[in-house]
Amino acid sequence: MHDDAVFVQERTVRIGDTDAAGIAYFASSLRLCHECYEALLEARDIGLREHFAPDGLALPIVHVEGDYKAPLRMGDRIRVMVTKCSLGNRSYTIEYAIVKESGEIALTAKTVHVAVMLPDMKATAIPEMLREALSKTN
Repeated sequence: MHDDAVFVQERTVRIGDTDAAGIAYFASSLRLCHECYEALLEARDIGLREHFAPDGLALPIVHVEGDYKAPLRMGDRIRVMVTKCSLGNRSYTIEYAIVKESGEIALTAKTVHVAVMLPDMKATAIPEMLREALSKTN
């Protein structure tokens, strides 16, 4: 499943990802997705520190959705994947899947980001360098 993923990050579910029952807390799953997105940017030579300065570009998430299909437990080996990037002029949508080693899908999620300039948070066009990085395939 998801052989056409845009980017894949393999990982183990850690103690800090889970709650007292040893199951990944819902917000932890979304954090795993965001970590995969950041790794994608770094792999495409988009340096987080250089390109997202306090007085420059910001890419806040304005919408998130997730479908939780199976629990993630401490010690599970998983693949966190960016499965699709859809680009608009000032916003983009990233789709994700978290898949267990068994092939079972644990989560599908989607985040919508808007390009804004700080400090006034005025929407701006997605910079060309970022647009190129997000439109590349594996």
